[in-house]
Amino acid sequence: MFSSNQVLQISGDLNPSDIKNALDYAMELYGYVQSPIGWQFSEDNKFCIGKFVNDNTDWNKFPLDIDFDTELAAVLIYKYLNQQEYILDGPYDGTYEKGFLMKTIKSDTKVKSSFYGIVSFEVFVNFYAK
Repeated sequence: MFSSNQVLQISGDLNPSDIKNALDYAMELYGYVQSPIGWQFSEDNKFCIGKFVNDNTDWNKFPLDIDFDTELAAVLIYKYLNQQEYILDGPYDGTYEKGFLMKTIKSDTKVKSSFYGIVSFEVFVNFYAK
């Protein structure tokens, strides 16, 4: 389980494979055991993963009555982030490409019932210098 102030940030290319790898790593560090996992969209457009608790309506349970599947979650996160606005331009010589940034959820974020949060995914622009 993450400490209340633990920092974990991973960025990568926007594709389901990279997202799955980051999520697998985070869930392993978190100490995930087969238990209900929820999701929500934060006020600042992040896709958030957290514990699903029956009496907490801020988190939505992942569909289907199966154990949490990071491969399925990665596809959903990819589709959500791919629809967001990216500014693929900048002052440096190189290429700018769509990416993601995964971070631990802290209590100061715009996530409802953030105490149950594990990680969030947000838009990130990867820069590749020439």
